[in-house]
Amino acid sequence: MRKIIIGLAVVSAFALVRPAPSSAQEGLKAVAATLWNVVRAPFQREGVTVKSASVPKSPVNLARPQEEAEEFWEALRDAGYELREFTTVIGIIPEAKLQYQMVRELSDADRDAIESAINRYAVVVFRGQKLSDAQQIDFSAQFGPIHSSAQRARHQGIKHRLERTEIADISNLDGDGNVLEVNARRRLDWLANRLWHTDASFRAVPGALSLLYAHVIPDEGGDTEFADMRAAYDALPEKTKAQLEGLVAIHSIWHSRGQLDVNKAKYTPEEQAALPPVPQRVVRTHPGSHRKTLYLAAHASHIEGMPVPDGRLLLMDLMEHATRPPFVHTHKWREGDLVVWDNRCTMHRARPFDTTKVRDLRRVTTRDVASTLEQAA
Repeated sequence: MRKIIIGLAVVSAFALVRPAPSSAQEGLKAVAATLWNVVRAPFQREGVTVKSASVPKSPVNLARPQEEAEEFWEALRDAGYELREFTTVIGIIPEAKLQYQMVRELSDADRDAIESAINRYAVVVFRGQKLSDAQQIDFSAQFGPIHSSAQRARHQGIKHRLERTEIADISNLDGDGNVLEVNARRRLDWLANRLWHTDASFRAVPGALSLLYAHVIPDEGGDTEFADMRAAYDALPEKTKAQLEGLVAIHSIWHSRGQLDVNKAKYTPEEQAALPPVPQRVVRTHPGSHRKTLYLAAHASHIEGMPVPDGRLLLMDLMEHATRPPFVHTHKWREGDLVVWDNRCTMHRARPFDTTKVRDLRRVTTRDVASTLEQAA
């Protein structure tokens, strides 16, 4: 059965102080009773109903501990939990740590609820996840077809750290897991994540949702900022809105890299040909919320039908407007965060950190239904 982690983690950590009862049997009963009560407590706080008939009254009847334990774990599995980690330290003060995570099939209702939240808020955070690459891909696939990572197209002939082509390696690590050298081409390319952008707007069928999962986070910095492009559009003067209707911008991965002097000459003809420039609307209607939204990115080089300097200045003005503080949310990462955002109505950028420290995030991006030119303006 394929299991999808949906975002609830409960940790129970406790120390059992060895009692000094009149008999060893009574002591074992007291310890076991404490164990049952402490293990049950976090689930009760989360409102999870464990089959009460399977949880013995205190003191525990030690005549059937195996049967009761099996019933208890079965009840947790029925409630949607899976034991992810169990460690013990035996000594004068015995300790046990258990970590559970809600792991179950993603139902249609779950999916609809998540999609509704994304349509409303544009950025949704799931804290405390434990995801393999395969699980991240499986979860992402619930929301649409997945784009292959463009990194493979623009970095051909090098060793890639991750096996799955659906995963974009948003880390500062090379193919062997070492921190990238300062002048490594992939590091210079990766630094462009610091520019305001929309994932895969440089592809004919652009990105829809991105799902970024944090494996390793530096102690300081490395936040991600998100700009709400619907709110930014709403705040434009009516005259500007009218001016933008029907405009088409040309998006190119090579334009955004060129802003950091990572020019096309550093890439092979095959790599350049794999990602040609594409047209996208400047204003589009977000399909989930049915609101008008700006569609911008550092990838946008100019506007069709306008002199290049004029078009670029207009794009710069719009980018400056859309990234004002009232429209921006800053996400401070924790390891285990899964952040989902809608590229159709947001921009985002990474913030600085000490790049000699490891930052390992991995992203899956779903495909939009078609080019923005084929969708509602």
